[in-house]
Amino acid sequence: MKTLVTILAAFCLMTNALFATVRTVSNHSVGGAQYSGLQAAYNASGPGDTLIMEGTDVPYFMECGQAFNKPLTLIGIGFNPNKQIPKRTKIRLTDCWGELRILTGASGSQFYGIEFINNVWSQDQALSNLVFEDCKFNTHCNFGCAPANNFAFRNCIFDGDNQVNIRMGECNNAATGIIANCVFDGFIEGYGSPFISVTIDHSLFLRSSIVFNNLYYAQITNNIFMNSFPISSAGTFFSNYNNNICRIAGSFPPFPGNGNTGANNIEGTNPQLAGYTLGSLYSFTHNYHLQPGSAAIGAASDMTDIGVHGGYTKFSDQGESLINPIIRSMSILNTSVASNGTLNVQVHATKPDND
Repeated sequence: MKTLVTILAAFCLMTNALFATVRTVSNHSVGGAQYSGLQAAYNASGPGDTLIMEGTDVPYFMECGQAFNKPLTLIGIGFNPNKQIPKRTKIRLTDCWGELRILTGASGSQFYGIEFINNVWSQDQALSNLVFEDCKFNTHCNFGCAPANNFAFRNCIFDGDNQVNIRMGECNNAATGIIANCVFDGFIEGYGSPFISVTIDHSLFLRSSIVFNNLYYAQITNNIFMNSFPISSAGTFFSNYNNNICRIAGSFPPFPGNGNTGANNIEGTNPQLAGYTLGSLYSFTHNYHLQPGSAAIGAASDMTDIGVHGGYTKFSDQGESLINPIIRSMSILNTSVASNGTLNVQVHATKPDND
């Protein structure tokens, strides 16, 4: 295990030369990393540092009363890694809060390949330039009563079934950013704020009820709406729908009396996902590629396919972090080692799976 973490750190040092100090973290009892917990690694880190967090399936956590308040980069293994022992990098709630709290000082932080077991919340503090990529949210991300500017969710799974998955614009605050190539089991809440400007692109919505609520000024492009027509009369306002496909019958743009506009959408047509049971929510066993002959093939505004496997962000059903090589397997070649001897291992690593 120590050898595995050391090799992973070496790969990351080579491929992420622009990062500041790189620290390895493992909460496995014999992990061999520099730090055995997230809190200790966080305390030792300065702005711009990177934490490489081993996937162990044992959740990492911050101590009671502690929150993220530094611009750091956290790199995990992804939400469904394809490897010898596919354990994930998980962060759960702190000991005394029901969510992972991210404060203003954490603006500029980046999270790759992390599974968030509980809510991610800004604690009503302004945030900017947050990036979540190849992450899984088991409940929701809540920006609260504070501005959230220039955020990005790419290649993420929002697995909070039939509940709010992203909250923004609460208390009439601003929110700007992009949501691209994500899968949603719930809905996006805008709280009626007229200061929202978000792009929702190449994503897949699986809920059988509303998927947007009180969302203003959104650019909604190249998405698949699988089990419901996108919105109710209180869904979106002054939003633009282009090149989407919906399996359920309806009429784009929905509720034009709300100021919604749109063009080149496809209604009442099954996009024919390659491996999916109609009406079901997200599962890592699904295949969200398109079958040959699908009306969504080549129908996006960027001339790629509509849905999560279109566009250019390289969505993967494995959800592996795309910024580092993935160690698929490791074998120990000598079963016994003399004192001060050499342990010989064979490591198989490849680039991350994508698309």
